[in-house]
Amino acid sequence: MGIYIYTWEYMLILSPVFGCIKEFCACVFVFLFFAAFFPSIACPSRLADTMADESFQQEFLTTHNIYRQMHQSPPLKMSTDLNKSAQSWADHLLDSGIMQHSGSGVGENLYCMSSSAPINLTGKEAVESWYEEVKDYDYNRPGFKGNTGHFTQVVWKETTEVGVGLATDGKRVFVVAQYRPAGNVNVAAYFERNVLPQAGRAGSSGTDSHGGEKNCTLL
Repeated sequence: MGIYIYTWEYMLILSPVFGCIKEFCACVFVFLFFAAFFPSIACPSRLADTMADESFQQEFLTTHNIYRQMHQSPPLKMSTDLNKSAQSWADHLLDSGIMQHSGSGVGENLYCMSSSAPINLTGKEAVESWYEEVKDYDYNRPGFKGNTGHFTQVVWKETTEVGVGLATDGKRVFVVAQYRPAGNVNVAAYFERNVLPQAGRAGSSGTDSHGGEKNCTLL
């Protein structure tokens, strides 16, 4: 009887502790569930920090259209569905840490930057980086090349819509641009009519490059 009473009193003392442990485990389970299936609810600050906001989108679009006007191409319009698709892929690239194309069937330019200091990217840096390839494009020999494909997609005359996504953890940033109709149709005649020299310039090679942060792109 003495042992029974001792054990019962012991359990009475520990029962609040067991209750706290059960509540803690339940909270952890709920958080992990929402983090897996509803990340915007579980981690709202991360989502807010990694999306391309309206200001970023507008500067991204404006920078495209400045360059396109220089190359006799009509302005692009921002596409809501391409924005959603590009944002989804940018989030994937940040999570995986691997630069690869989405294979979505639209035109696509990718950009990434890494830094030990916090990164504050505006809407123009990625587009400027892609446009730098103009210096290597030969209008007298039109066609696709690995070192000019970002530039040619930016100014591709028959492209009418663009969408953009941005994802960052503060030290790495990924920018995804998606275009419709896709450019870089690998036929010389298509390049000849879609990638035009700057107005008033003879067709040869491009311009001086811009300075910028260390970055990476992928074709």
